[in-house]
Amino acid sequence: MTQDLVVNSGRNLIIEQMLIYFLQAVQIDDVLRIQARIIHHTRRSAIIDYDIYLNHQIVSKANVTVKIN
Repeated sequence: MTQDLVVNSGRNLIIEQMLIYFLQAVQIDDVLRIQARIIHHTRRSAIIDYDIYLNHQIVSKANVTVKIN
């Protein structure tokens, strides 16, 4: 998702804010699936939402605000 923002804008991304919610504990060898989606995108910033799953159950959620520079 972030790579799409960089390629499409031709600019650098700077992380302004990152909120991570840990909903469940996971083990070191667990295989996780990450699903990302762009919530809001303007010329100067974007908000990306990440959902992290273990066996089709959400274990963590992150919300990242980036500045497009």
